Amino acid sequence: MSKNLTRKGLAFGALVALGSTALAGPAYAVDAISLAPVAGTSYNTTLGGEFQLGVQVSSAPLAADLATLRFKIEQSAKVFTASTDADLTAVAYAADTAANSALAANLAASTTAVTHAGVGKTAGLKLTASGTTSASAVVTAWFDLDNDGVIDATEFSSTPRTVNFLANADLSATASLTAPVIGATALAGSAVITPELNGNYATDVKISYTAPTAATLSAADVAASLASGKWSGNGAVAGVTAGAYTAQAKTAGGLLGSVASQTVAAATVSSISAAVTDNGDTQTITPANTAGTKKQDKVRSGVKSAEVVLSLKKADGTAVAAGIPAVVTVTSTAITTPATALVTVNGTAAAAVGSSITVNGVTDANGQIKLAVANQLGTAGDLLTFSATAEGVTLDSNSGASATGNQAFELTWADPAYTVVSSAVGSVVRSIAEGGSTTINYTVKDNFGTAIGTGARLEFVVGYTTAATTYVNVVGGVASITVTDTTANVVSAIPVNATLQTQSVATGNWAAAQSPITATTHTVNVTSTVAAFDTVPVASSVALSTAATLTASVNNPGAAVTVAANGVTFTVDGVEYANSVTLFSAASNGDISVSAKSNIAGAKTVTYTVGSESKTAVLTVGAAAETAGTNIDLSAVPATVVPGSTLVFTGYLKDVYGNAVDTDQGVAGTTPSFSVTYSGPGFIVGGSTPTATDADGKFTFTVILGVNDSGSATVSVKYDADAAGTVSAEISKSATVSVAKAVTAATAAASGSTAKIYASVANAAGKWVVVKVNGKFAKSFAGTSAKKVVAVAATAGAKNVSIYVGGTRVLAKVVTVK
Repeated sequence: MSKNLTRKGLAFGALVALGSTALAGPAYAVDAISLAPVAGTSYNTTLGGEFQLGVQVSSAPLAADLATLRFKIEQSAKVFTASTDADLTAVAYAADTAANSALAANLAASTTAVTHAGVGKTAGLKLTASGTTSASAVVTAWFDLDNDGVIDATEFSSTPRTVNFLANADLSATASLTAPVIGATALAGSAVITPELNGNYATDVKISYTAPTAATLSAADVAASLASGKWSGNGAVAGVTAGAYTAQAKTAGGLLGSVASQTVAAATVSSISAAVTDNGDTQTITPANTAGTKKQDKVRSGVKSAEVVLSLKKADGTAVAAGIPAVVTVTSTAITTPATALVTVNGTAAAAVGSSITVNGVTDANGQIKLAVANQLGTAGDLLTFSATAEGVTLDSNSGASATGNQAFELTWADPAYTVVSSAVGSVVRSIAEGGSTTINYTVKDNFGTAIGTGARLEFVVGYTTAATTYVNVVGGVASITVTDTTANVVSAIPVNATLQTQSVATGNWAAAQSPITATTHTVNVTSTVAAFDTVPVASSVALSTAATLTASVNNPGAAVTVAANGVTFTVDGVEYANSVTLFSAASNGDISVSAKSNIAGAKTVTYTVGSESKTAVLTVGAAAETAGTNIDLSAVPATVVPGSTLVFTGYLKDVYGNAVDTDQGVAGTTPSFSVTYSGPGFIVGGSTPTATDADGKFTFTVILGVNDSGSATVSVKYDADAAGTVSAEISKSATVSVAKAVTAATAAASGSTAKIYASVANAAGKWVVVKVNGKFAKSFAGTSAKKVVAVAATAGAKNVSIYVGGTRVLAKVVTVK
């Protein structure tokens, strides 16, 4: 039995043994001894590996004591080899190769390489094992001061350590595999192995991969390393393609534990774009997608968070499905002071300023991946560069527009910059009658769309015969000036200038803001000519949801013209207006130009008004394309019919806006498929169901039912915009009609007489009838299809009579009994 003693205990035991010659005995300078793995903490490794144990003492030993260091190896039936190791050698080691033996003779010791100063590893032992059956060795280190090969009670010894060499039969593993992304060059697999192995000595652990085509793997088995309880090893591939991929743990003993699998669907991603979510502190910018340009959205300086959204689309421009994985890399290319300021994306932090962050994401139901970006400081000038890859398509992070039209994306932090803009639509010229007036409204906003706060005003200089200067405080980002023609004014074109001023918090003084910010000069024209059209609008035609340009001209430049039509969206200067817009005619010639579109097909009457004069013109919006169907409407199909009747099935195919879709337009290059099937009793008039919809998007057919027919009649409709193509998915809808004889509802009546109540019920065959008076049971009887009358005795007065047929109340009435 081994026993660790204190220095005092060791000395006492030695003195007893030596008696009067104690002063001539050995110099017991060693203290407590320990034995532990040279690296790592676990005492488990795989069979066929090696394991290194190191010895430490709590104070510097003497060279003479180190010469007595021995190891006791108590083995299982397996034979171990104990040997020296270049990294451990401090003394020669004792080797014990006999099962369950005490200890072989101590080898000759050489202490010249031993470090005697301080606390530290002084010696060690390397164990190796091989074979196919798990084995273990119990190892104890001690200083054999009396050189008898026995751990005496007076000698320091370590706690015995059990080293396990485990075969696959005594290990379990759970593998995982990150969903591969088409076009990626690496597979990320890992496994959790139990019992926990020492990752420094179980060097034969691998992650074994399979791919749809074995040739795409650089190597099927990849060496794995242990971190945070997981063994991981990335597999190199020539490029991930559609198909099945697997990952599994493996040791020298073969494959181990569960198999993780991922199936990669065929690629659908055609393009990737990125934009910051607009929230009042961000600015989205859309430059031309040309080589060398980058889309650089902005975040207000000082704001520390923003959301970037990646939009993944198919070749037809529609969003991809949910669940498509993508790898996103974000690099901090210009983060300012302090140098330790960090960025995180979806909670993953950059290791240091300028280092990249890589996160994995999958598309949501809208085909988007949302990235929560946090910047520790949000200092003006900070810049993040985004790159993303999904199914081999890349959001280009360096070179601008790529062959697939995916534009590089950057996010930068910037100080706000204000602008002063008139709310006038169209021209900056206004036309007023002599002695008339007009009010010009201005908004003051920054480049993030946020109105300027308090401490701001506009300086207006109005160029009357005698110029007038007016100061108007900006409230809620808005200020206005009214220009009035007076008898003192003889200027026919009155210029109006507005300049933003801000107030110093420290001094209270006002000064022009930001070098300075001046609005575009407006001009108010004074005229005696009554406004009228000199070029009237004309009819036009346009495809559904496509913009048409509507034009007209008035005699007075700057005159206000209103253009209106229900169901039409008008656009002027990039701003959309629903149903109507008022704009000012051009300064040079009085012309107006409005973009108009509608999502509803048909003729739209557009009304143009200037002053008291109105003109109209028709805008004809074309029908929906035969490939535009998104909804099958079967609401007109009845729920029930009776035998012997004529059953008419009518339905409609509509687009996303509710427009009729004609599938038989005969447009070259479009071949949608449309089919209607019927199952149920009767026969179809004409012998077949429709194969197309008409100009109203309608399809109809008739079924004649026999007098003895019953059951269910079902119509099923299918539509696919590109027939057998893969760009659009087939849509379908069904409706079922119940064919059964009409059920006549039970009827009931009640009346009062002398000392009686008469209750009558009809159409109640096979049902039980209950009569209650004042809430209490009075009488019950079996109903019949014919009218059946029963009498109930009652006292005089008003009575509440209720009649129930088959448990359902069909009558509640107050009757008077005489």
